[in-house]
Amino acid sequence: MILGPFAPAAGSAGQIVGPMVAFGSARKHGLAIGIHDIRRIYSSSLLLLPFMRAPERAAKEEIEETLGEILRIAF
Repeated sequence: MILGPFAPAAGSAGQIVGPMVAFGSARKHGLAIGIHDIRRIYSSSLLLLPFMRAPERAAKEEIEETLGEILRIAF
């Protein structure tokens, strides 16, 4: 694969959109410049990954319910 380690950064959306972008870019600018454009996109997405944070995990006490509480809510 031409993009090497940059391809996994795309994920599922990249597998759908990536080939179309690659084809359009290669057709418009030529193959060599098109590959560099895609590499820049993937590299910038890798740089943004540290800014994506998951919400903090809830404490066990917050999410733990007794069977009695669950049955009261259910009925």
